[in-house]
Amino acid sequence: MAEAVIGALVGKLQELAMSEARAMVAVNEDIRSLRDKLMWMQAFLRDVEPRRRLQNDELIRVWLQQTRSAVFDSEDAVDQYILQVDLSRYPSWTRATLKFFASFTTQVRVRRNLSSRIKSINTRLEGIIANKDRYKIEDASAVSVVTWRPSADTFTSTEKMDKIVLPIVARQTQLDDLKKYLEAGTDTTRPEVIYVIGKSGVGKTKLVRNMYEEYWTKNHFDVQAWVSFAPNLSASNILKLIIQRLKEDNVTCSRGEARKNLKEELEKGKYLLVIDGEVSSTEWKSILNDLPDGMAGSKVVQITQTKPESSPSTLQPIELEDLNEDEATNLFLKTLFMKEKGKKYWKAVKEAVGKNHYGKDIFEITGGLPLAVVLLSGLLRTKEYPGEWEKVFDYLKNKAIQWKRLDSVLSMCFDDLPHDMKSCFLYFAALPVNTLIRARSLVCMWMAEGFLRPKDGKQMEKVGEQYLKELIARRLVNLAPMEYEASGDERVAVQTKVHDFLLHEAQEASFVEVHGGDDIPILSNARRLSLQNHRDKYAALANYLPKLRSILSNFEEEVEARKEEDQLGTVEKEEDPLGTEEKEEEKQNQQACPCLHHSARGRLQGDHTHQVCHTATPARI
Repeated sequence: MAEAVIGALVGKLQELAMSEARAMVAVNEDIRSLRDKLMWMQAFLRDVEPRRRLQNDELIRVWLQQTRSAVFDSEDAVDQYILQVDLSRYPSWTRATLKFFASFTTQVRVRRNLSSRIKSINTRLEGIIANKDRYKIEDASAVSVVTWRPSADTFTSTEKMDKIVLPIVARQTQLDDLKKYLEAGTDTTRPEVIYVIGKSGVGKTKLVRNMYEEYWTKNHFDVQAWVSFAPNLSASNILKLIIQRLKEDNVTCSRGEARKNLKEELEKGKYLLVIDGEVSSTEWKSILNDLPDGMAGSKVVQITQTKPESSPSTLQPIELEDLNEDEATNLFLKTLFMKEKGKKYWKAVKEAVGKNHYGKDIFEITGGLPLAVVLLSGLLRTKEYPGEWEKVFDYLKNKAIQWKRLDSVLSMCFDDLPHDMKSCFLYFAALPVNTLIRARSLVCMWMAEGFLRPKDGKQMEKVGEQYLKELIARRLVNLAPMEYEASGDERVAVQTKVHDFLLHEAQEASFVEVHGGDDIPILSNARRLSLQNHRDKYAALANYLPKLRSILSNFEEEVEARKEEDQLGTVEKEEDPLGTEEKEEEKQNQQACPCLHHSARGRLQGDHTHQVCHTATPARI
């Protein structure tokens, strides 16, 4: 992951050296020296990162931590300089800035400060590079040889983003059972509960989604709603999500109003609710008690890993298990989608999977877990057959002995990404699990974080769309069904197990710290802080976070509190420190890119921190 951070910084240094060449003659040599060191380190890290997981070598871990710390300081120094230069070019922002940059002496001091910081970082990097040789880190890591070649550039796919639909394989019996349960009539007005159970990655959500989108399902039920959420969400918040889906409105309400609205919506006819998420037994009972009576034949489907201990359902749970070897091979071929490479190529691949015993390799590597099979097919889509395929299979078969199968596939899929795409993919760790986000908003957030740069004549937005499309084509990111949404409104998310992997990688690399509820973030070198308010509590930032650049907050409007304030009329308006011009400019920025909120009041612990606020939509994958 460190090589991805270095890649972005190298681009910034190159731009800085070119744009400020005349004004920074004395500093340019230091910048070039820093850039050259980072480029060599990036090439070395590209090879070391995959070995870190296999060997669990403390020397490599410490060396990577020191490297990241130096890179973060370099990025802060460059961004601090760019910020001050930008402020000097737009003096209307604040009068103080205009006075600050009024004299030539100040300009010289800013560049001298940058030069001093760059020289100090260069010295640190020289020491880090010397430690690599002193402690023979390269020799120690050479025990395990990386046999495959990671992708150096993006993979071009002819598939359109909204056309990528993965098939269902070997689940016809479960589909028939689910349809039978949904069609069955009942004598009671209470909804009947259907459980679809199985471990994560086995395809539960895909199975239910396939039936949910069927034409006959939409005709059979008068009201339909699908909600997905992070684990252990409270019953009241789950009810609010259901109301939002039914009303297609994100305004929140109290639990009493939620019950009232729920009754109004669900009494309209026969309803189908799909609850996709892990819920405690107590909260699940509370949800079922709050659901109103409907027409006979109403159903509630819960997608969960284990059936609740005490359940009112008399129906046999629909359980999904891993695939056998033939089924796994069939799923692999159907998700490969290599028709853009020609019929001859496709025919050769299909024959090879059978004749060259690739089927056995696929099953040995994935264990028949559908998620692992799909990820493997997405990885091999970017590799040339047969040479690179053989290397990938050999590498994964060796790792499968030492690691859990899914983790070995996920780690290789991640390590195979081009360095400038890794940060974009890792950003999903900062978002709530099992939650959708608009593709357009996500690209805007990548731009705000500095992950994207113009490339091959394309603007940043187009580059971001290309990266997202490739992540979907590699089966790393899931694209939600479009339903009735317009083109350009696509929503994406990652599977729960993929999110767990990304969260571990992100915390290991100090990429993001995630905090929910009322826990207090500890002192860390994290670049981002994700506050996920799932339980109506707020995190207290009591500690200094020296490396922090961004705060991500998933929040809800406190409707009840706002109503009380309006009624009492006793709340005094706080004087806004921003002037009229600044407020108008901030308003225009929010209108131009509604997924982002940059505010002077969002800056914490220094000038580098900015606030990225988004309202994520419950996932419907």
